[in-house]
Amino acid sequence: EELYKIADDPGQVSNLAADSAYAETREELSQALASHLAETGDPRSRGESPWHYYPYRRGNTVQIAELE
Repeated sequence: EELYKIADDPGQVSNLAADSAYAETREELSQALASHLAETGDPRSRGESPWHYYPYRRGNTVQIAELE
């Protein structure tokens, strides 16, 4: 996990995720993300990888990345 205080660290150099002073914030954000992923049907909420056939743009075309 990564957690940055952008106001103080705009370059996102200092990861605060392991800092106990930010444990409550990290947990709140982690739970909010998990809820959002579940609500939107994101495969990561079910422990599935969305990257095997992930569409991406190259120029004006959409291609499918076939990863193994």
